[in-house]
Amino acid sequence: MDTAITIGHPATLAASNTWRLWIMWCGTMFAMDLYGVTPDIFAIGKALGNGFLISGTVISEKLKGFQAGNDENFTFCNNPMAQAAALKTIEILIRDHVPENACIMGGFLTKGLKEIQKKYPIMGLGGSSPHVIKVKPPLIINETECASFLERFEKTMKEVLF
Repeated sequence: MDTAITIGHPATLAASNTWRLWIMWCGTMFAMDLYGVTPDIFAIGKALGNGFLISGTVISEKLKGFQAGNDENFTFCNNPMAQAAALKTIEILIRDHVPENACIMGGFLTKGLKEIQKKYPIMGLGGSSPHVIKVKPPLIINETECASFLERFEKTMKEVLF
């Protein structure tokens, strides 16, 4: 797809991955990687510094000259400690294959939750409603922990509904 969505149109494609732990929740570094999208402007932040306040804006060559050239225009800039924390965070996440783990464990949990849902159809998966329970495991969860969660969750559903 790349930026084909904007070709032939006077539009700029912008993306933001600043909310929550955007890194790797979808099994890739960024959600846009799943779709082969390359935005013209890309904002990153929050989890990037693993607790240190940091943000960034990536601007494509197409928009060269757009940036103000003054890093004082950004909320969290010129903090060498936060920059070092961001670099180390990215290094560790890639080294430890966190995106791959998130994808595999996400699939494991989804499959298990769908099996439980067959027994308790009141339980919703995805979306937002009074019957949806959001499950947000850590990116480093393992299969044993997932299986333990599913077992306890199913036991709880049984106790609450019967």
